[in-house]
Amino acid sequence: MRVRFGLHRDALEPSLPRTTVGEITVGPLGFLGLLESDLGIAPVASHPSESIAAYRACLAECDDWVRFYHRSFDVDPVGVARTLNDWRQRWYLYGWDGRFPDQVGGRLGDMEAVESLAAERVSPGVGQRLRAVLALLDKRTQVAEVELLDDAHDLPPLWRRVLERFNCSTTPPSTGHAPWDSDLGKLQALLTRNQARPLDGDGSLIVVRAFSRDVTAQAAAEMLRQLDDPSRAVVVASRDGIILDNALRRVGLPRAGIQHYSPFRAASQVLKLAFALIWQPLDPHRLLQFLIHPVNPLPWRVRGRLAAAVASQPGIGGPAWQEAIAKIDDDQTDGVEFWTAPKRYDANRGAPVGDLHARASRAVAWLAARLATADVGEQSAVFSAAYSQAAALTATLRRLGDSGRQRISKIELDSLIDEATRSTPDASVVAEAGHVPVTSHPSNVTEATDEVFWWDLAPQRPDLTSPWSKEERDSLAAGGVGLPTPEDQLAADKRAWLRPVLNCRKRLVLVVHEDDEGRHPLWGRIREQIRRGWVDVPLDEILLRGKTTRLDQVAIPAPPLERKPLPVPRRWWRLDQPLPVRDSESYTSLNKTCYYPHEWVLTYAARLRSGGINEVADGAMLKGSLAHRLFERFFTEHGDWRSLGDHDIQKWLDTTIRDLIEKEGAVLLENGRGVDRQQVTTTLEHALVRLLGHLRTANVDTVKSEQAVQRSFPGGVLYGEADLVVVGPGDSEAVLDAKWGSERYREEEIEGGRHLQLAVYGYALGDKAWPSTGYYIVTTGNVVAPDADFFPKALAAGGEPVEAVWRKSLVTRNWRLEQFARGEIEVNADAKPDAASEPPEGGLESRIEPDRFDDFRWLTGVAPFR
Repeated sequence: MRVRFGLHRDALEPSLPRTTVGEITVGPLGFLGLLESDLGIAPVASHPSESIAAYRACLAECDDWVRFYHRSFDVDPVGVARTLNDWRQRWYLYGWDGRFPDQVGGRLGDMEAVESLAAERVSPGVGQRLRAVLALLDKRTQVAEVELLDDAHDLPPLWRRVLERFNCSTTPPSTGHAPWDSDLGKLQALLTRNQARPLDGDGSLIVVRAFSRDVTAQAAAEMLRQLDDPSRAVVVASRDGIILDNALRRVGLPRAGIQHYSPFRAASQVLKLAFALIWQPLDPHRLLQFLIHPVNPLPWRVRGRLAAAVASQPGIGGPAWQEAIAKIDDDQTDGVEFWTAPKRYDANRGAPVGDLHARASRAVAWLAARLATADVGEQSAVFSAAYSQAAALTATLRRLGDSGRQRISKIELDSLIDEATRSTPDASVVAEAGHVPVTSHPSNVTEATDEVFWWDLAPQRPDLTSPWSKEERDSLAAGGVGLPTPEDQLAADKRAWLRPVLNCRKRLVLVVHEDDEGRHPLWGRIREQIRRGWVDVPLDEILLRGKTTRLDQVAIPAPPLERKPLPVPRRWWRLDQPLPVRDSESYTSLNKTCYYPHEWVLTYAARLRSGGINEVADGAMLKGSLAHRLFERFFTEHGDWRSLGDHDIQKWLDTTIRDLIEKEGAVLLENGRGVDRQQVTTTLEHALVRLLGHLRTANVDTVKSEQAVQRSFPGGVLYGEADLVVVGPGDSEAVLDAKWGSERYREEEIEGGRHLQLAVYGYALGDKAWPSTGYYIVTTGNVVAPDADFFPKALAAGGEPVEAVWRKSLVTRNWRLEQFARGEIEVNADAKPDAASEPPEGGLESRIEPDRFDDFRWLTGVAPFR
């Protein structure tokens, strides 16, 4: 067998298919696997995170207060284990045998001491596996010849020793294939012989510039589509190549299979979310994310109900949560309890290893079941990766438990999960037949090709720093570890980026993104030594100015697009048929009918609604909800509230507010919300005490909270739920609607005769006599009402009586229904009112301003930009 071997050939292969027998092109992992298979060496099957966990155990066993890694290890054991394991793996690759010839001290001595354990307990890395191969290479293998596609100086020493055991030839470096008088030929002469000559702009050297990678990817894909034979070109995409691959698909070319690695695959995310729920206090954002996650151990019909409950009342155990649990089948409740309401632990003290292992094992069992029923292909690959990650985490936790660890802190557990769920490929991305040759590393362009498209010529930022002092490097060299110098690394990088340029025959297209800081060395030499003369394509400038002549020159089609302006706001929508009318109303629907008809139509006729479970309730809405629940619980639990003393009330508040926040407002328990939580607590305490003061001053005997109300009216049935209905002397009634804030706004509302909500509740409860009405402002503890007849200390705002407001609302409602019958809908948004917007005589005054809480704001049109 003939092996073509290159350092970066484990990735995409840019060479055209070769009609040969007994030849294979491989990178380090491929060649190593081939040799191990030939020599009968068992493959390494463990997950990479298991090696980190095993090495961490070795570090812990050797640790004492004098080890150089002691203090860092105490803070971040997983991060330290990862770093030190990378060091030793690199040493092995560059010639280490696990020992130093002399008694070395300091860091190297500590590493040698740990290695005495790790050599037997940690899965071997590439360097150790190569040493095992070298020990058996006297046996015959199927490899008869090796062609080295890279410079031998770029190989780690252990690879050079392996290749010395074979009949090995090296691909000679190119000195340039373009005609000497072309712009590309002149660039090749500059790079090989340092000859700088002016360019003619003949189109053999093109530089495409833009800020957006999506724009340049589309341009590059269009240029590739114009080629007569795309197989005669090579694309170099060193970074974010998935953007270019998506562009190839958009223009109708086959995907090249450029892989996108990410730790955020859906099946991998659920593992971290499941463990985020074991910490105290509960994070309702993570709980909601877990419940709405598409890959989940709980069925969607279960999660949907629970997610809606958490979104409205952030926490576990509140009325919404209990109502959702009651609707779940009995055979599902155990799973809900296990995944969403486990025993929670303090993040700093940590959770028991046994509990963590049980949770990880449950995840493994669930993923195994999903994998068994997954469709072959993309879905199977996704669940297979997630299963291996969960299994690796389970093995790590088991090893920690076996070593005597009792608890693991949140920080360490997060590190273990991150290590197990490192970036995974996208199983849906595959190379399609007939795709353009692509590579992710420039050194892979080893054969002459007509055209090279180097997409994203990004600045190189090699890490040339070394953690080792000169004395330590000398000791490493004495131990056989020949680490490369910064000069060696820079020389290897230069040899790599020269290859695409020197192996190009006809046209080189360089794509540069101007948002990058710094320059690629190739782009730097062109700018500094040639300066001008190439075909420059500043895409952003060309597209913004609409001058596409230069795009035509480089075969980037730019057909004119039809201008499609956004719909402008209109005051009226008109349909060719009448709108259906409801036979029941609430305050909310009546308010929309009278003031914002388009909201009524979209809400009740079109039945549109926002995604209510996409975010957790917070802010004034959550705080107002907590106030309502506090009042409801107090008056439900204390029918004899008048007999309670201040001490009893405060004692009840201390317990209840804490429980209320934990079950229905857990966002206030998050880190950084301490001040907000204390403000809410203080406000709620003050609000209840002030409310009781108003009730006592008014000689109230009975209080009913969250009372359902219903009464017939000329348009059907009116229904709703009154926050507080109170009964005073002589069976006189009053209704209070609790509002978190906006006291001045409510006063102005009553003064202007717009207090429709109070009118609705007044009518619903006024079968015999209209009750007094008002708003109770939680943040100030004041009652805002039309008068102070019922509540002596109320802020009397005046204005029209609620009876008059109710009569006007009926006139306005009938006017709107007549419009609906004609298919006319007034849109009270950005468009100015016209004569038809004037309300009828005896109706409510129309509101000029749009509704700031309009869920359909962007469906009503967009005003032109000025």
